[in-house]
Amino acid sequence: MANAATRSCHGYYSFHYSPPPPPPPRQSNLSLPWSSISSRRPSPNYAFRTHKLSLSSTTTKTLLSSSSSSLTPPSALPFDLSPPPIDHDLLDTVTVVGAKISEDGIIETFDNDDEALDAVENGVVGCDTVFVTPTARTIDIAHAWIMVNGMPITVAVGNIISEEGFSLLMSPAAAGSVWKTLLSRGAIPMGSKAWETFRVFQGRPAPGKELTNEYNVLEAGLWNAISLNKGCYKGQETISRLVTYDGIKQRLWGIRLSSPVEPGSPITVDTKKVGNLTSYAAGRNKSEHFGLGYIKRRAASEGDTVIVGDNIVGTVVEVPYLARQCPPSKSSTS
Repeated sequence: MANAATRSCHGYYSFHYSPPPPPPPRQSNLSLPWSSISSRRPSPNYAFRTHKLSLSSTTTKTLLSSSSSSLTPPSALPFDLSPPPIDHDLLDTVTVVGAKISEDGIIETFDNDDEALDAVENGVVGCDTVFVTPTARTIDIAHAWIMVNGMPITVAVGNIISEEGFSLLMSPAAAGSVWKTLLSRGAIPMGSKAWETFRVFQGRPAPGKELTNEYNVLEAGLWNAISLNKGCYKGQETISRLVTYDGIKQRLWGIRLSSPVEPGSPITVDTKKVGNLTSYAAGRNKSEHFGLGYIKRRAASEGDTVIVGDNIVGTVVEVPYLARQCPPSKSSTS
């Protein structure tokens, strides 16, 4: 059996699972429509499964050599209904291609961090994301379901960095097969080190760094994660007061740095502490230095110069992830 993935011009991956045609029968004048069966490639929105068909040569000859128009098959055919091999351990799969894995089971790097960052930045997605139905109609999608090796996979538009892309949700048993297929189609693997660099440069807050008890969700700039109109939820009153009375005293910024600096270092303006650095990452070839940090609202804004740690010069900049957040308008809060 063959697994294959195809990418449309819109960047949508669809997985097809179809059996290869068996070898032609020997000593037979009867032809079975194998070509028509194998050519019926399913649409991506069809969930289906197939099984291997295995006929012994003796049975095949007996069945197909009859000249009578009515064939009487034997009482049982030797079908092999066992599922195809499934890779149950994704870590074993990625290790084969050079992944470096920590003692905690985290895929740290594939020794291709710069290549992976280039691939993410250049991107492969264009046009609008659409879904082609069996009748050739196109419709916008938010998610779709497919089957791989008899196991369901959810494919959703978008990912946790909010860049153009897709998120795949699947069982561990299906992960190895899907991962191999994506790589065979030109995908570039990314380890956690490159992912952390990408996260920092994009400006996505992370738990334990930008998201702690010291900072609230509005200071982190996560406006799209809250609602001012939804019914009662934990923290709603606090959020409403902060918005109504303009009580947000600091906000998260990107900081372009002149040198490496440790997270937790103070941020100062005119020798006065105005915030803290929460994350740091070195860019491609270690030639770029970038951080995330909270700065008091009235102390600095985009384009201003700050000092981080021991006289490391930094420039305050907007970051893509937070720039896509949508603070409420005054009319929506009244």
